[in-house]
Amino acid sequence: MWETIIVNETLDKAVLEGAGKYTGERPLRVAWVVSGSTCLRLGRTLGPLAVGLADEGIQLMGVCDNDAPEDTFTDWPMNVIRFSMRRWFRPAKAVSELAANLRQNGVQLLHALDAEAGQTTALLSDELNCPHIVSSYSLGDGRLVGRMGIPPAIVLAAGRAIRDDLINSHCIPSDRVTVVAPSVYQVSGAGCFSRPDRCPSVVTSDVFDDYGATAAVLDAFAKLNSSETECLFFAVGNGPVERMLRKHAETLGLCSSLTFVDRLDSRQLAGVFKAADIYISPRGASSINLDALLAMASGAVVLAPEDHVSDFLIDGKTTVMFRSRDSVDLAEKLAELFSNREKAASLAAGALEYLAENHRPWRAVRSAAEVYRNVLASGKNLVPMSA
Repeated sequence: MWETIIVNETLDKAVLEGAGKYTGERPLRVAWVVSGSTCLRLGRTLGPLAVGLADEGIQLMGVCDNDAPEDTFTDWPMNVIRFSMRRWFRPAKAVSELAANLRQNGVQLLHALDAEAGQTTALLSDELNCPHIVSSYSLGDGRLVGRMGIPPAIVLAAGRAIRDDLINSHCIPSDRVTVVAPSVYQVSGAGCFSRPDRCPSVVTSDVFDDYGATAAVLDAFAKLNSSETECLFFAVGNGPVERMLRKHAETLGLCSSLTFVDRLDSRQLAGVFKAADIYISPRGASSINLDALLAMASGAVVLAPEDHVSDFLIDGKTTVMFRSRDSVDLAEKLAELFSNREKAASLAAGALEYLAENHRPWRAVRSAAEVYRNVLASGKNLVPMSA
């Protein structure tokens, strides 16, 4: 049986009788469908969106696997349906039962919060005969979108590079791809080097599956440490090369100044970043760099590799760029920030100004609400990809 956890109000009879038809005369009900790691990675950006959409009169429901963390969705104003992946050896029956639950709860639109959840969402869309949309945060998501069979009404790209990649993949017409930048709450002022009574701290974070990238950051730590610059270092994450990285840190003599911390979810990371002065993103990425976004919003100075796809990483304006895997270049950039702390604080303040102009939650809420309403009002026919 599907487990339903009711978090907010009881559903009214009119909604149940009119599921799947949006007239604008009643609250719009949208189901957010997530994959296994969605909320761990995106939680800090999804929370403000959920609250803002509720204020817009849009009622949300979360759909996640039973194995998802207990607090998935529960901090936000929505109902939650959990389903068991163990039943997917009979996919048609599993989809039908989950779709029936969503239909009973008056869901009119499905939103896959990342491309990994897109396939499940497309199957539900077909069963419910209702539209769905997909959010995309990574290059290469076009392959996942192209396999969905039932195309999404709209794909929400988290950046311009992601949008262009989706269009170039020919997985969906260009007029059905739009950019909705991720949004975060931000601190009122930059905290970088603003606490003279406290030892400065530098934080890096990763999933620790790329030894060379993180090892280069540790090498830069060691160079700064050898200059007798007073500083504490933190490496947040875990993964297959963690043991090798710990051994490398010992070889570099960083045991007394470097602390390894297990991987944290986005909400916990935001707290760590608020206490940090500098954040280093260890490697370029084909996905939106959400850790860097959180660090910027927390008032820290961000250093990031030159190869990235994030619109908000702008060298000299919001970020200090360094050559990927180049510990010498990174160490020089770090030393410069420590020697000119006023410049570092100014850069962090400039990053906050940029986020205030481009990544405020209300912007994402307004964009998402407009997309939701337009998709349902348009009454687009859903056709197979091959049509």
